[in-house]
Amino acid sequence: MGHTVCFCAGELVIELLARLNDPRAKLVITHHAGDEGLDYLHQLQEMATAQNVDLRYVADMVGDMRQELADGRKIYTLWDACPHADFVTYPSLYEGFGNALIETVCFRKPALVNRYSVYVDDIVPCGFQFVEIDGAITDEAVTAVRDLLTHLDTNCTNFHESRITSQEVIMKAMQLRAPKPVSDDPLVLTDTAVPNPAPGQIRLKVSVCGVCHTDLHTVEGELELPRLPLIPGHEIVGVVEALGKGVTRHQVGDRVGVAWVNWTCGKCDYCRRGLENLCPQARFTGLHADGGYAEYVVVDENFAYPLPPVFADVHAAPLLCAGIVGYRSLRLSGIQPGERLGLYGFGASAHLVIQVARHWDCEVYVFTRSPAHREHARELGAVWRGGAEDMPPELLDASVTFAPAGWIIPQALRHLRPGGTVAINAIHMSPIPEIPYHLIYGERVVRSVANFTRYDAEAFLRLAGEIPIRTDVETFPLAEANDALRQMKASQIQGAAVLEIL
Repeated sequence: MGHTVCFCAGELVIELLARLNDPRAKLVITHHAGDEGLDYLHQLQEMATAQNVDLRYVADMVGDMRQELADGRKIYTLWDACPHADFVTYPSLYEGFGNALIETVCFRKPALVNRYSVYVDDIVPCGFQFVEIDGAITDEAVTAVRDLLTHLDTNCTNFHESRITSQEVIMKAMQLRAPKPVSDDPLVLTDTAVPNPAPGQIRLKVSVCGVCHTDLHTVEGELELPRLPLIPGHEIVGVVEALGKGVTRHQVGDRVGVAWVNWTCGKCDYCRRGLENLCPQARFTGLHADGGYAEYVVVDENFAYPLPPVFADVHAAPLLCAGIVGYRSLRLSGIQPGERLGLYGFGASAHLVIQVARHWDCEVYVFTRSPAHREHARELGAVWRGGAEDMPPELLDASVTFAPAGWIIPQALRHLRPGGTVAINAIHMSPIPEIPYHLIYGERVVRSVANFTRYDAEAFLRLAGEIPIRTDVETFPLAEANDALRQMKASQIQGAAVLEIL
């Protein structure tokens, strides 16, 4: 059987692929679930995982592709989403024509279809290849699909032929198919197609990818996942290998970094105000778009950054999220040179932030329960180390919290002078307990930090090269991404974890 992709999902299709039992068979859902809604989609994803069926949901990618057409074309078909489909499934129990069936007829691809009167009267007489079922997958249907795919005519015609020029090039990736605790190895090492850059995009050959707490929240399902399966990772360092049409900012051979913010619309009120980090249409690397736990990645050319040559790849990776978002947190905390700064938690981001703060001659007070992290903070210039429950010898002018633990916020307010700010550097956090008003009174401020702007990225990377910042890293092979996440969750990483891809 050749490389097979089936479109349009349902319990029947998952059963079909499970019974085919061919690792090359992939089920791709190209549209949002119909009347059943997204809850039904999630049920299908769980069912596919349980039966070891490779299910891919690309409805969000479909929407993106439709938006990115720049030449005025209005044409969009299933083949744009996956041009190597050998077989289409349309097991609808209802009368009428769905998109999948219409395009099956148009491009003369074989399909699985339920018998109903409109199909029998109007489609069958045209002589296309169909495997018919009557509401159930039978042994005969499984055999018919296997035989059809085995003997599939490789001669393509018209529109479809122009989209199949060669077989897919395969890459290794750590893929999330269903969220679960890192103790259960949520990421699976898999072969998947190398992505091709769309107009305005570049493709990178990935060298390394940093491991971030946001990746942990992603794989464990603490963030809402817009698509599955997906490839995490948003601290990506690589070399530009291919250019999409119209790319002008980068050339093949350039070394660049890719970070969390993958794309913003540039048109909304937030983008026009210089707050693209709050763009409601924003897409994020390793969440909406596949990330860097893979050998290749594509990204909009405007969201890839030249890296200071002073940093080797493995030491540049942590700068791309831990560093950039940490830098934005410092700015939003309002800290000024020479003031007292508190850092709560001392992992990948904090060990970079302290170096910027020390560069600004700030006194840094570090709150962490880990003896190893306290020693690391001392080595990097902290004037005091303790636990979040401990009272520092001086009130602080500003603080940044990194630990996703809500109980720390009232503690940080107790340590803060009137008029000071606590900036929360976390994309996800446990509930913040009730806060007595006297902890806020005195014009103290609590504010969250959401993502970053391209200005933040460019300013921080420039500053990091000037200092220069020292990144402490522990490296892991790509296939050990689950182990890296487990160690991060247990606070066993000294500095930052980085996956070596190639």
